[in-house]
Amino acid sequence: MPGTPVDVPLGYRDNGSVASHFDTMSIWVPDAPMPHEFVVVLVCTDGGRPHPRTPGLKLEDVRK
Repeated sequence: MPGTPVDVPLGYRDNGSVASHFDTMSIWVPDAPMPHEFVVVLVCTDGGRPHPRTPGLKLEDVRK
């Protein structure tokens, strides 16, 4: 359905258990996709959350 928001999950590229990198980004394209079209979404970040909202693995533990 055109204009429907899509929540794209985000996480740390090397380990999905790093709590500071759990996040989502809502994306929508108001007039797409039309019939016989599709939308490709790429979401990138340059870091995690400054204060993780969930307990879990820390980035420093993964990098060791």
